[in-house]
Amino acid sequence: MMEHTKEPWRADGRYILPAGADHHTVAIASARSYGEDGTDAERDANARRIVACVNALAHISTEQLESGEMLHVGQALADVTRQRDQLLAALEALLAVFEYQKEPEKIEAVKQARAAIITAKERS
Repeated sequence: MMEHTKEPWRADGRYILPAGADHHTVAIASARSYGEDGTDAERDANARRIVACVNALAHISTEQLESGEMLHVGQALADVTRQRDQLLAALEALLAVFEYQKEPEKIEAVKQARAAIITAKERS
C-alpha cells in the first residue's frame, strides 16, 4: 500500500502542501467550499482544518483511523480533563485546610500539593 505524504503539512490559501514546500511544489490537495453559497474564506478554512487534523493525527496510522478504533479518544480526553479538574479542585480545598500546619510531614505534603497544582494549571 502506498504511503501518504509525510507530515507536517501546511495550508496556503486553499492549497495543502508539505510544510517545506516552495512555490514550485505541486499541492497535495486543493480545498473547496461547500454548496452554492461557499466563500473563499470557507474554502481556506477547510484547507486549514484538513491540515490541522492531518498534523494532529500524524502519529496514528491510516489503518487505525479507517478502522474506527480511535473514535473513543476524544471522549476519553474529555473524561480525563473533567477528572483532572475535579481532582485539582479537591486538592486546592484540602490545601486550604492544611496550609498552615506545622508538622514536618504535613509541611512536605503541602509543598507537594502546591507543586502539583502549579503543574496541573500550567498544562491546562
